[in-house]
Amino acid sequence: MRNLLILLTLVLVSCGPDGKHFRLDGKLLNLNQGEFLVYSPDGAIADVDTITLAGGRFSYEAECSHKGVIVIMMPGGLEVPVFVAPGEKYSVEGDAHSMKDIKVKGGEENKVMNTLREKMKDMSKDLSPQKEISEVIEKHPLPEFGKYLIRRYFLGQKADYDKALELLKLLVEKNPDEASLTILLNQVRDMAKVGVKRKLPAFNATDIDGKSVTQSDLSKGICFIASFASWDFESTNQIRRINGIRRDTGKAWKLVALSFDINKTQSKNCFAYDDLESIILFDGKMTESPVAAALGIYQTGVVIIVEDGVIKERSLYGEPLYEYLKEKL
Repeated sequence: MRNLLILLTLVLVSCGPDGKHFRLDGKLLNLNQGEFLVYSPDGAIADVDTITLAGGRFSYEAECSHKGVIVIMMPGGLEVPVFVAPGEKYSVEGDAHSMKDIKVKGGEENKVMNTLREKMKDMSKDLSPQKEISEVIEKHPLPEFGKYLIRRYFLGQKADYDKALELLKLLVEKNPDEASLTILLNQVRDMAKVGVKRKLPAFNATDIDGKSVTQSDLSKGICFIASFASWDFESTNQIRRINGIRRDTGKAWKLVALSFDINKTQSKNCFAYDDLESIILFDGKMTESPVAAALGIYQTGVVIIVEDGVIKERSLYGEPLYEYLKEKL
């Protein structure tokens, strides 16, 4: 009996992740097989990876350098965040075509995220979720949960730096030992300085072919700086739409695509078959890029419009952005 208990203990230990990995098991409805991209905006996993679904189920294990968030890209561009930590196990269940019906088990932050998804389930698409998200962060000032939502909803295209700073100050107060919160707070203070009507800040960068690019190269005329990554289809399509409008209207706009990829080949291949006249900035440092920091850009899909070296707009995206380009530039 003693030998049997030892054997069972060894089996149970071997089935779980070690102290440097996490494990995620999934069961999804309405999708039998396929592959999902998975990445971490805060570096919890090192690279863009794939999750393979077979028979409506998957099992994924990855090395995890620190607690943080991974994002699973579901069909139709749905993003499912999972808050992870080394040595822990998690599970995902729900409808592969409805993010709001997804449930993630494991850890307090995933539990609160499930509650937020449920709260936003019946919310009109025309309404901004920022009010509801603010209330949840204030009620549950959890560090990784708060950082992800602030980046996603307050520092993106509809940036609200004042509210982001207010929420981050609360998170720092409630989590004084979380150095990453203080770092993000300082970053947002820097982002607020790179607002509309301010001069484009100084930066030194290299393009994807190794040529030097500085802010002085963008100091005349209209210039677009758009962040993208090969794994974010909306951000690459946005650049294609800007380029298409430029071509159709015959405008002489400059287009600078700021890559958040870690792999140069992936960035190059993004637009390999497009007639895209642009400068692609690449340094392989993702959201830690010094150029991104100088411009106050910490995620994909952000577009900064610069006119004669002065920031003209940085809060438009989607159809409002495209209409603005056609009618006002």
